[in-house]
Amino acid sequence: MEKTKSELSQERANRLKCLREMSGLSRDAIKDRYNISRGTLQNWESARFGGLTAKGATQFIRAMQAEGIVASHDWLFHGIGVSPSMVPKNGQSLQKQEMSQTPKPQAIQELVKFKANNTDAIDLIATDQSMWPIVHQDDLVTGIRVYREAINDLIEKVAIVQTHEHGTLIRKILPGEMANTYHLSVLNLEACQNITPILFNVSILSAAEVIWIRVGNRQPLITSETIQAHTETHESYDPA
Repeated sequence: MEKTKSELSQERANRLKCLREMSGLSRDAIKDRYNISRGTLQNWESARFGGLTAKGATQFIRAMQAEGIVASHDWLFHGIGVSPSMVPKNGQSLQKQEMSQTPKPQAIQELVKFKANNTDAIDLIATDQSMWPIVHQDDLVTGIRVYREAINDLIEKVAIVQTHEHGTLIRKILPGEMANTYHLSVLNLEACQNITPILFNVSILSAAEVIWIRVGNRQPLITSETIQAHTETHESYDPA
């Protein structure tokens, strides 16, 4: 028997609530981070006024992607395909990703401490030399994510950037030509044989200024004094 529109809307609402519960975010947190109003989200979750729309499903999937949840539009809107899954937040970037050097145990321990003191931290390992001389290949970097209008404060800074179209990157953020978009630039043009030097007019889900670099044996360009000053501001720790 074919399901009614009301039944379909309720099933979508149940799947959406499942995703939000996986993220651990309140409706207010989603509003602040991803510009989905509390009332709209409440209507989606209660299947009121037609419930979740196809456009809304796309918007919510992108928000969940930034929270480390892998889910498809087909699953959320139609109930078909692979069920959603979590990408581990602690040590997420420590999995092998075409890198020649695995972070040392001390770096991993320091990263765990940093994340314990900064609940919205994100980390990434540089897979190429595109951000030399600030970040080298195999460097482990981290920062604290910001959203929406706060991303404007990171213009001209090197950041870990989460995007829907291009994944998670380390790039310099530049102002875009369209509303709510940014250009993402590399620093080292010589490393750009297989890398696009500038991604134009990109919508950013979140961005985190690179404030912590684990560099192994080479001398970091971000000094320990700079790291100490910033991490004290965020009630973090001294990585030295």
